[in-house]
Amino acid sequence: MKTVSIQIPAYNEKDVLNLLYERLTTIIDSIGYYQLGGIQLLSIGITGEYLGRLFNEKNNNDTKLVVSNYVSK
Repeated sequence: MKTVSIQIPAYNEKDVLNLLYERLTTIIDSIGYYQLGGIQLLSIGITGEYLGRLFNEKNNNDTKLVVSNYVSK
């Protein structure tokens, strides 16, 4: 009968904690970058809407149509 040996690397507690810390910080950093990008896009969109409405409001006040209701005799 043949025996099969499997080698499992031995980790001490410090190695496991360092590996866990590296993985968790990578995950948290990537999520943070996506959230910051979303916040930036949202703020740019809100600013654009505000400036667009200001621009339209200013342009609408400049053009007015005056209609007279009286008939000259």
